[in-house]
Amino acid sequence: MELMDVLGFLSGLILGASVIVIMSIPLFVKRAVETYAEKAVGSVFEKKIEKYKAELSRAAMAREVMLKREMAFYDMIDKQIAILVPLIQDVRDDLTEWPFTEEKRNRFARIPELSIEMKDVSLRYEAYVPTDIWAAFNKLVVELQLQCGQWLDFAKKISSENEIDAEGKDVAERMCDTVLSLVETVRVRQADYLRSISGGEK
Repeated sequence: MELMDVLGFLSGLILGASVIVIMSIPLFVKRAVETYAEKAVGSVFEKKIEKYKAELSRAAMAREVMLKREMAFYDMIDKQIAILVPLIQDVRDDLTEWPFTEEKRNRFARIPELSIEMKDVSLRYEAYVPTDIWAAFNKLVVELQLQCGQWLDFAKKISSENEIDAEGKDVAERMCDTVLSLVETVRVRQADYLRSISGGEK
């Protein structure tokens, strides 16, 4: 009788343990699935975050490159305009002042050289500068290139000790005024833009 009781007890114990194990399986499976899902979702999320960070980093680098090149453009044209303004005024005045020295000849020769240098800057930096500023500067360059032949003709004439007549002097005056007016347009647009991006008012 005791043996039967022991066997019955063991059978009940085994049955109970089996039920507990069977009932626990879904819970274990659920936890395993949840853990896997969390890792999978976390991995995808982390990859997206890394991709987003990389895109932000590239965008920041691109903005930095654009800004550096834009500022380089302003620095270059500042130097070129600082040369151009007194140069164009000097060659205008050289038409009426004698003698025609080597220094004056060099000034006339500098105009086509400077126009080429300015054209190079215009072409290289077009993509990095606001359109209205670039257009104003490029218009100045084109005008200067158009004037080169006339200034050199004047230089040849006075180097041969031929006086420039009143009409020629008027042409030189108008050419000088046109260049100075275009320089002013470049300066105004540049100053307005730089004030706007620095938080100042136009």
